[in-house]
Amino acid sequence: SSTAAVGDAGIRITNITGFIDPMAVTSSFLTREADSSVVLPFAMTSAGFITPMITGLLSACSSGLILYVIGRSQQKLSTTYHRIMGLMSFFDIVASIFIALGTVMMPADSVFQFAGQMVGNQASCHAQGWLIIFGNIGVAAMNACLAWYFVCRIALKIDFVKIRNRIEPVMYIYTLILSLFAPSVLLTNGLLNSTPYESFCTIGPHAIDCPQGMEYDQWMSLCNMGEGADEVAYNRLFLILVFIYLIQFLLSCFYRFLN
Repeated sequence: SSTAAVGDAGIRITNITGFIDPMAVTSSFLTREADSSVVLPFAMTSAGFITPMITGLLSACSSGLILYVIGRSQQKLSTTYHRIMGLMSFFDIVASIFIALGTVMMPADSVFQFAGQMVGNQASCHAQGWLIIFGNIGVAAMNACLAWYFVCRIALKIDFVKIRNRIEPVMYIYTLILSLFAPSVLLTNGLLNSTPYESFCTIGPHAIDCPQGMEYDQWMSLCNMGEGADEVAYNRLFLILVFIYLIQFLLSCFYRFLN
């Protein structure tokens, strides 16, 4: 159901859902030398390489500033709020730094020709994707922890000591477990790769078994891209995030019930 037809405006690289179709994008790579009107995805352009580098560095610096402010404060890490913000900033720094590296860690022999330099290999690509997912899941989980910290304090009227001793440890434990588990599952299933729609290694299928010198219209029939694998992975991550909020809500309600 995807579209990869060449017209006056170049190659259409979207499917019927409106999202970028990696099959059609890959076809455009093989024909861009012959047709200068081909429209490449933003991630493969120079702007697509520079933009995440700038935003990633800004995000990492901002999170570093938060850690600096916490360290300079009188309370330091003695309060629940500061501990949650500190951990959230840590996870964000990890993800942001490796997003800022962009295409550098992608395999040098990748079938996708990005504007940025690619000097890595498949192992470095896996490492980049793993650390980005690790950081993003950690940020999402700690964001949920912060939300439910306010729920415990404002709505449930739980005092600081009980939050610190009974609720915080549970939050940190499952945050760490989910942050380690999610990217590890993706890595085990081969779903951390370079893709044409992101300028860094992330969730997506890996183009394998690709014969050399093929025509662009033979790509889908001769190459294995694991169609639909990235959508399945994103759905699993969404369910993990839903689970994060659900377990926090149940823990808070259960604790309120016991008291």
